[in-house]
Amino acid sequence: MKSLERTQQQVDPALSMDSRTATLALAATALAWSVGLTSWSIAATGAWEPRVWAVALLATAAILVAHETAPLRAPFTTQVHLAVHVLACTAYFLNTVDSVGAPDSPWLPWSAVPLTLLIVAMSRFRPPREILGAGLLSTSAIALATMPLATAPETLHSAPGGALVLTAVLPVIIASVAAACYSRVLVSNSERWKAQAGYSSAALEPAILSDIERAVYRDRVNALSEEAFPFLRRVLDADTISAADRDTARDIAAHIRSAMVHEVDRTWLQAAVDAGRPGAHAPVVDDPDACAPMMSGAQRAALRPLITSLSSSPRLDRFTVSIRAADGTCRGELWARFRSPHHLPRRRFNADLAVLRVAFSEVTVSTAADRLIVRFSFDHS
Repeated sequence: MKSLERTQQQVDPALSMDSRTATLALAATALAWSVGLTSWSIAATGAWEPRVWAVALLATAAILVAHETAPLRAPFTTQVHLAVHVLACTAYFLNTVDSVGAPDSPWLPWSAVPLTLLIVAMSRFRPPREILGAGLLSTSAIALATMPLATAPETLHSAPGGALVLTAVLPVIIASVAAACYSRVLVSNSERWKAQAGYSSAALEPAILSDIERAVYRDRVNALSEEAFPFLRRVLDADTISAADRDTARDIAAHIRSAMVHEVDRTWLQAAVDAGRPGAHAPVVDDPDACAPMMSGAQRAALRPLITSLSSSPRLDRFTVSIRAADGTCRGELWARFRSPHHLPRRRFNADLAVLRVAFSEVTVSTAADRLIVRFSFDHS
């Protein structure tokens, strides 16, 4: 995917949570601006319809931005982005209806300011090209809606009609260009940081592999020292091999072979679950269709931190991960239950769930007093 088509929420979804407060503040400011300007217009003209409908549309747009940019609803989609623009432009058009020559008509171009605030609020969640394209379309719609006011006898400070149109569209144009540039800089910086981290990881890879080889060697030596070495020492001391020794050697070989086969067959998912803190019951991985190895690197990196966070809870009682394949799609369910009384702090897992929602499709999260259930799906070839 090209950099112009990526968003900061996709590149670094956990970091995009830092902008949550700013997004809510901008959405609230846009709503407050529209309410204040509409209240002034109604007081000046006495006509409340269709201005009230315009405020309702802008309120819907602001609530949509605040709701859909929540971490647990990631990713912020193109449909929602365009819906916000359509609602804001429709609200601006309603403000211009029957307003030509009205006492408040010189101030109507400022009705586009809420849209500029919402554009900035959405800058972290949509790619630069889409932000700029939607902004230019909204600019065209606002310019067309302002044309009747530009030809009215009374304009702002008796300014030319063209100046009135520019007053309406310039904030939207500036906000769109600035938001697109901001989004591109965020994505570029995140990708540059990932590239540098990749170089560092590549440099450390030989040392990591060497450590893994030593750890595997120690595990094999420990496995042999528990059964094989004492048996061999006993046979050497006896200086003879009996039928019972042959049976014992056969059993030891079968045990070591089965342990090594189990280690080879164990998936990364099983290893991640087993690495956590043991609960009252042993964790279970149910993956009969071998879907875990089909996950991409990004999906594994998204799922592993959530498993680690859940496994680290001292009150974990039961933990299960099940995945099934059907019709080219793998559907998984992560189920965790905690010992009562225990109030599950859902906010603790917001960052992990935000990453999960970007890496997987159809992610749903449900919580109860003592349990957390996360369902996800991904395609496989």
